[in-house]
Amino acid sequence: MEGEGTYMWPDGRVFCGDWKQGKKQGLGVFMWPNGQIYQGEFKNDKQNGEGTLHYPDGKKYKGIWRENKKHGKGYY
Repeated sequence: MEGEGTYMWPDGRVFCGDWKQGKKQGLGVFMWPNGQIYQGEFKNDKQNGEGTLHYPDGKKYKGIWRENKKHGKGYY
């Protein structure tokens, strides 16, 4: 996949955003079946850069991400 698009996995996960050479790259939204949503930057198919994770209970975490993990400064 290349450019902007949406992909739905059989397990219910969904990604809407930018793709480069079949990987999530740039800005996008990733949704899990449990209602968790990440909005932000992706690099090399992973959450990298600034982003916000919205939890099903209404809480959210906004901050910096590296390799799908919270990194550096951020807040709930």
